[in-house]
Amino acid sequence: MVFRRFRSAAQAAARAADDKIATDVLVFDVHRTSSVADYYVLASVESSTHLTAVVDAVSRRLREDFQLHAIHQDGRHSDQWAVLDYGGLMVHILRREAREFYALERLWEGAKRLSWEEKPPAGRKPKQ
Repeated sequence: MVFRRFRSAAQAAARAADDKIATDVLVFDVHRTSSVADYYVLASVESSTHLTAVVDAVSRRLREDFQLHAIHQDGRHSDQWAVLDYGGLMVHILRREAREFYALERLWEGAKRLSWEEKPPAGRKPKQ
C-alpha cells in the first residue's frame, strides 16, 4: 500500500513541477534497484527564483494531497539545486546547467520511467 502511495505521490510531484513550468520532468521507478527510495523525480528549472517556486509547489502538493512532509531537504540555500527526501520518494530539482553537469539520469538509465502526465481530454494532444 505504501509503495502505491509513493508512486501516486511521485506522479503528483511531477505534475506540480510541470504546473510551475519546470522542464524535462522525469519519474523513475527504482524500487527494485535502490535501497534509498522507490521513486525519483527529476526536473529542470531556469533560475534560482524558479527553483524556489518549484520546490514550494511540490512540497505544497505532497503535503496537501498526500499528507507527506519531507524528512530531509537539502540545497534550500543553493541557487543551483534542491532535493526533497520523502523516504520512498526523492525529488531532485536542478537548474539546467547543474542537471547537465551531474547527469543524474545516468544513475537510473536502466530504471523504468513512469508516465506522469494526465491523459488529455478527447480531441487534445498531450503536451510535448
